[in-house]
Amino acid sequence: MQAMNLANQARSMMFPIFDAPRQQLVAEVFRRVIELGPDYHGGYAGAAQALGNLAILTPPGSEKNALLDEAVTMADQARRLAPTDPWAQSAQAWVKFANREFDEAMRISTRAATLAPDDEHVLDIHGSIALFSGHFAEAASSAAKAMNGGRSNQRFANRNIFGAANFHLGNYEKSLASFSAAAEYGDPISAPSFAYQTAALYELGNTKEAARKYVELRKSWPDADVGKMLAGIFRDPSHVEKVMRNIRILDNKSD
Repeated sequence: MQAMNLANQARSMMFPIFDAPRQQLVAEVFRRVIELGPDYHGGYAGAAQALGNLAILTPPGSEKNALLDEAVTMADQARRLAPTDPWAQSAQAWVKFANREFDEAMRISTRAATLAPDDEHVLDIHGSIALFSGHFAEAASSAAKAMNGGRSNQRFANRNIFGAANFHLGNYEKSLASFSAAAEYGDPISAPSFAYQTAALYELGNTKEAARKYVELRKSWPDADVGKMLAGIFRDPSHVEKVMRNIRILDNKSD
């Protein structure tokens, strides 16, 4: 019971995924879960997801490969302990995604979401995989299901996913409304979420507000390389370019 309670707490800390120190902390918490309950699949599933996040944020090389190898080991153990459990399936999908096996990640994640259509954590992972793989309508649909789950202030990423997906679908006002709702509910925020808002405002012709949002982005995350963050997680570079072209315009104007 202690392991399960700690795992549930750590699971709610997973987002934003672009925060490397957060992911390191979450990974350590799940290692503690494994110590407390070595036969409980949740510790391995959570560790796999956190390690997958760290791998995504790590440049190509031996460190990234080691993180991926450990994530695979954790995900495989979760699956061995609970082969039909949605969280174990979702963790398997996320590790595939971290290794840029996009089609396989979508296949497994779709199965996990089918098994647990009301689990916001599973839906957040599924929406994220769909978003970064370029399946924007599916990402928006998954996020909408999670948003309609009725819970708030639980640090879910669904409103951010919904906002980003709608940006890529060309629904800029809907995108901004979702990001605004995310801030109101205390959902996870990150430099990329501010970049999306900046780009959406620019697309709508609200250049003054876009410039203000860009200044806020730079003040809050002065060292964040948003383009590099997005390039490391999106399947298609053109989707990164759609966000970053407006950011570069504002960046040049601020020089």
